[in-house]
Amino acid sequence: MLGFGLSNLRFHDDLSGGLQVVLVVVLVVVVQEVVVLVVVLVVVVLVVVAVVVVIIVVVVVVVVILVVVAVVVVVALVQVVWPDKTTIQVLNQKKMEE
Repeated sequence: MLGFGLSNLRFHDDLSGGLQVVLVVVLVVVVQEVVVLVVVLVVVVLVVVAVVVVIIVVVVVVVVILVVVAVVVVVALVQVVWPDKTTIQVLNQKKMEE
């Protein structure tokens, strides 16, 4: 009967009809409670997964922004410390014009 380990439970002839109805109602209520519990657990798991995904996305975006800023700063510092030939030529032309 429904595979809940109740297969050994048999409705004997000496049970009154009212007791059978009570047992069926109790069984239906228990099944409904189990279904509600499973649905609630699935919803909780989905919410937790969604929150974790949002946190991971935020962390990845912040890391990408920090990497881009670090690359821009390093490129600017390299241009200041070791200017390339074009930069040197532009600076020389400005000095010559002055």
